Amino acid sequence: MGRPEYWKGSLKEDAITTIMERIQEGESLRSVLSEKRDKKLLPSRKLFNEWLNSDNNLSDQYVRACMGRADIIFEEILRYADEIDNCNYIDKMGNERVDWGKVQRNRLQIDARKWMLGKMNPKKYGDRIQSEVINKNIDLSNLSEEEYRKKLEIAKRVIDAAG
Repeated sequence: MGRPEYWKGSLKEDAITTIMERIQEGESLRSVLSEKRDKKLLPSRKLFNEWLNSDNNLSDQYVRACMGRADIIFEEILRYADEIDNCNYIDKMGNERVDWGKVQRNRLQIDARKWMLGKMNPKKYGDRIQSEVINKNIDLSNLSEEEYRKKLEIAKRVIDAAG
C-alpha cells in the first residue's frame, strides 16, 4: 500500500481531498491518518509527509486546512463560553443554583483549546509579549572585544526570540 505506483492519479487526489476536508472540519492529521473511515484508503503519515515535502502546492493547501481547523477550534471556545449560561439547575427546594462542576469543565475545555490555538497559530492566537527598550543609546565603544561579542550574542538571541 505504500508503493509509489499505488498512490498515483485519482486515488492520491481522493486521499488528499479526504485528508484536507477532515482537517478543515477540526480533526488532526494524526487522527485522520490513523483511522480508515468509510473504507477509504489513506496513506501513512510518513508517505503524506513525503508528499508535503515534495509539493509546495500541497504544503500550502495543508497550511490553509490547518488555519481552517484553528478557526473551528476558536468557534468551539465561543460555544463552550456560551454554555456557561446553561450551567444552572433547580434544586430540591426549588431554588436556582449554579452547577460549578459544569462551569469548571467548560473553563477547562476553553483553556485547553486556547493553549492549542496559541501553539498552532501563535501569530493569530498566541499571547503577545511586548518588551520595552529602556535605554535606546548604548555605547559599545569602550567594551573589550570579548564583552562586545557577548552583548552581540545576547542581542541576537533577543531578536530571534521576538520572532
